[in-house]
Amino acid sequence: MRAHEYLEVPFSGTLDSVSQNTVGALDLGMLQLRDGRDGFTVFNLNENLIAWRDQGASPSAIAPDSICFLAEDGQTFTNASVAEYIGKRIHVIGIAASPLTRTPKILAAYQAGLLKLGYPGPCTPLDGSAIPSMPAAAPPQATLWRNHLVKVSGRG
Repeated sequence: MRAHEYLEVPFSGTLDSVSQNTVGALDLGMLQLRDGRDGFTVFNLNENLIAWRDQGASPSAIAPDSICFLAEDGQTFTNASVAEYIGKRIHVIGIAASPLTRTPKILAAYQAGLLKLGYPGPCTPLDGSAIPSMPAAAPPQATLWRNHLVKVSGRG
């Protein structure tokens, strides 16, 4: 088994807040990190689907790439235990999905989850590869969809 060829740390900071709501059979949530004046938000629909720097023009990481958490002490954790890390410094880790998972059917399933979060834009993989089956149109202004995600997540 090969190791992932692309790994990124899009943000490191103190976990500021966590919001989790159950919508139907799905857990919808948002966590916010801060590092000085810089902020970063991760949104999930059971799994982490989209994350970006508060002032970013586009997401820093988006499904199907994995968006994971690592505490300063090296401990990994999931959305089920993320609230235990409020006030602690953590790292958001992005791991590029295998090209084998980028089939039209799989991408359509992720796109459906992203649409439930209110994200209508394209998927830009961490490794920079093109995904022709994803929407190519320019997404709405990043601040507008981030504000929409905050509202959908129950924080707005």
